[in-house]
Amino acid sequence: GKHNLKSIGLHFSGQRIFLRIEANDPFPCKTFVLNDPERLVVDLPGSWTGMKAPAVPQNNIIKGARYGVQKAGPRLVLDLAKTSKYEVTRPSANVVEIYIQ
Repeated sequence: GKHNLKSIGLHFSGQRIFLRIEANDPFPCKTFVLNDPERLVVDLPGSWTGMKAPAVPQNNIIKGARYGVQKAGPRLVLDLAKTSKYEVTRPSANVVEIYIQ
C-alpha cells in the first residue's frame, strides 16, 4: 500500500539509541543484520512519500544512516560501529521503534 512518512529519527534512551519511524497508517517492517561491515537493515514494503535517512546524532553505536529504494519499497541501512543487539517494538500499528545497544 501507499504510506506517508510522518517522522523518522534517532533518539537516545539510556545506553541505547533507537530509530523511530511513524507513518500516517499501519505499515509492515522487516529488520535484519548484515555483517562485514556491521549494519542493521530496515525494509519498509510498499510505496512511501517523504522517506529520508534520519540525521545521526553523535554516538558510539551508529556511524551513519542511508536509504535506497528497492522493488518492494524503501530500505534503510544503519551502519553500526560494532556488533550490536537490537529489539523491535510497535507502540502502535503506525509506529515502529528499533532499540540498538
